Amino acid sequence: MRRLLRSNNSARRPIVISQVLKRLLLSIFGCACIFAVFFLWNLHSNVTRKGAAKVSLEVSHPLNGQTSLIKTNTISKVQFPQLQNQVRGYVDRFGKGRRIVFEVENLDADLSGNEVSGRFVAQLHPEWAPLGVERFVELVRQKFYDDCRIFRVIPDFVAQFGINGDPGTQKYWRDKNPIEDDPVNYSNVRGTMSFATSGPNSRTTQVFINVGEHNAYLDKEGFTPFAVIVEGMKVVEKLYSGYADNPNQSKIQNEGNKYLERNFPKLSYFKRVYLESLT
Repeated sequence: MRRLLRSNNSARRPIVISQVLKRLLLSIFGCACIFAVFFLWNLHSNVTRKGAAKVSLEVSHPLNGQTSLIKTNTISKVQFPQLQNQVRGYVDRFGKGRRIVFEVENLDADLSGNEVSGRFVAQLHPEWAPLGVERFVELVRQKFYDDCRIFRVIPDFVAQFGINGDPGTQKYWRDKNPIEDDPVNYSNVRGTMSFATSGPNSRTTQVFINVGEHNAYLDKEGFTPFAVIVEGMKVVEKLYSGYADNPNQSKIQNEGNKYLERNFPKLSYFKRVYLESLT
């Protein structure tokens, strides 16, 4: 009986050992699989990050073809702001900046003396100046620029606007906290739009369109483009320029359109400014 028992115990030992080895090998294999999956997923994520950074911040100027590229290797600096811009309505579903439509009245009269109207379209670039785009879109949605005069038009330099025709409305926005400066990520080339300033971190409502070909020196002065005209530059060239910079900005602030209509009746003005539909 004892021999039989001994014989049975000795026969089971190899079986138990083999089962332990089998389980150990399976555990090692499982861990290796998990490690491999994690490694491949991490590698894919890194490639995706780098690809997204390269594509999303490369922009070309539609008038002169100049390319601007802001480089980054982190996903948070590229994809997250793009997502924010889409939610806020600054870009379309393809990641391109929304377009702003300007309907203009009282353009420089044609040869027959008739009053001329027209429109031009600007494309926003939140990757150039996110704070500038945010403020401008806010103003457009509040219809701030409707019925505003383009009070300062200097040929081959700028066309400036952004003082509301109602002194109360203008005072509200003038007293509202000005926005901080954006870094100058793009040059003030012809067709771009920038906020006017009275010093550092002082942008409120006034905007100018770069009409001249040689305004790049404005970059060093901190003027940051936030949009560019993509349609209707010829309309911009027909904004009435006969008064140059004679309209007094303080009087416009205090008296509004009544002052301008009385003293500068030929000024061009915006009938309507609005975000172009995404459809």
